[in-house]
Amino acid sequence: MIYEMDEPIEEPITETEVVERPLYLKNLDIKREARREYVYFSWLRGHTIAEIAELIDINPSTVYEDLKKIRAQLNAQPRSMQQIRDEALISLRLTHADIQKTIQEAKNNDASYTQIKGLYSELTSIDKTILQRYTPTASAPEVTAKANDQVKAMVDYMTETYGPESLSGFQEWWGKRMAGRE
Repeated sequence: MIYEMDEPIEEPITETEVVERPLYLKNLDIKREARREYVYFSWLRGHTIAEIAELIDINPSTVYEDLKKIRAQLNAQPRSMQQIRDEALISLRLTHADIQKTIQEAKNNDASYTQIKGLYSELTSIDKTILQRYTPTASAPEVTAKANDQVKAMVDYMTETYGPESLSGFQEWWGKRMAGRE
């Protein structure tokens, strides 16, 4: 419904009118999903259920149930190698962020140079690992013919497409170009 500028809006817009379709296949609570992901990745980092519960201030049984749901969700779907690589990359990035946070805390607490240097070397090794595993390798285009053969093919193409007269001014142009370089 389109309203004129001077016409008052009688009914406020509700969330159901703003959101046309849910982002998920089922109507899931986004906060619960975010919490489950946080719990799962904290668990991957090596935190215990009790530590995770204390970190996000929830009951340990909720952490256990969240892990159980995430595991069931992962096991229900066949995982491809790409999904496994993506999870490993996320884990590396999380570890990278943790080390950066630790470096900042060490700087704030006036830690020794050797301690901070060790953290930076660990950070560098993670960066190298990410670059080695997740950067696509560049490859040079394969040359199928020699340069002279390609030039001959281009000349043949020009004469077939545009006629032999299309090359009539080429020798004059080439002579001027070569004279300009000298």
